[in-house]
Amino acid sequence: RSRAEILSIMSQHLQVMKDSVVSGLTATKSISGLTGGDALKMDHYIKKGKGFSDQTILTAVRNAMAVNELNAKMGLVCATPTAGSAGCLPAVLAVAIDKLKLSEKEQLDFLFTAGAFGLVIGNNASISGAEGGCQAEVGSASAMSAAALVKAAGGTAYQASQAVAFVIKNLLGLVCDPVA
Repeated sequence: RSRAEILSIMSQHLQVMKDSVVSGLTATKSISGLTGGDALKMDHYIKKGKGFSDQTILTAVRNAMAVNELNAKMGLVCATPTAGSAGCLPAVLAVAIDKLKLSEKEQLDFLFTAGAFGLVIGNNASISGAEGGCQAEVGSASAMSAAALVKAAGGTAYQASQAVAFVIKNLLGLVCDPVA
């Protein structure tokens, strides 16, 4: 594929991610009735301004919940890297766009950075929930998000890779195991 084709495809993915955060903020329940509306509740909580956590963290959590709820309602999401973990990257991206005032090019760079680290993880470990459990899915997505956020904030490739390592260690429980 040409550079223009790749940028066009990635731009489409970017728009799906942005739309999924907004579309997920509804009170509509999933078909099973087991999920839906929690992201909207979180949104109301954030707007009250009485939380102990920083608004940025709460907003990212709300965004991730919105995308995951949209996925459960059979809405359009971008698997990053899987549908089960589809909320992580758009959640962080949306907050980064707001806080870092990312341009369209920087937003695309965010996705390319995340994708590059996702390839490394996928080629050397697993992104599959069936194979590695939720830790593999959400761990990969969180690591990809961390790398992209570090790079978007002006970090180096080395710093982005360190962010990936910290996230994976944390989600796999290796942070407290000096032998591992």
